[in-house]
Amino acid sequence: MASVLGKSVKLGIGATPAYLKGIRSVEFDPGEVTLVATDIIDEDPPTFLSADRTNATITLTVEKDKADTNGQLALATAFAAKTSLAFTLAPEGSTAGAIKITGTLFVKSMGKESFDKKSAVTKNIVLQVSGAYTEGVFP
Repeated sequence: MASVLGKSVKLGIGATPAYLKGIRSVEFDPGEVTLVATDIIDEDPPTFLSADRTNATITLTVEKDKADTNGQLALATAFAAKTSLAFTLAPEGSTAGAIKITGTLFVKSMGKESFDKKSAVTKNIVLQVSGAYTEGVFP
């Protein structure tokens, strides 16, 4: 199930996140979530110990910004080189106590550029999360 995130959403690239500029929309698809239950006889319902989060994707629509060297251009470089990047997704912004999702991703598609009614150049970018991601909160 995908969730479309609001206007306060941020996507950071790198170990010390540089947040992308020009984000119009973000869709996060959590992928497959497999719950691992305890195996205790006669326990009803079972206690869930952990969740394996795999195959997540992030789909972005951004306004093209050539000056965003640590964000959009970093994604384009990683796409060309087929290298992974650390990411931080902040669905509610990056203030203390807000939810954050972190992990490693690959750029699956950089999409084609298009023009909207306001003459802005937009692009759809698809990111594939590599392995499991973690959920936490900003300190």
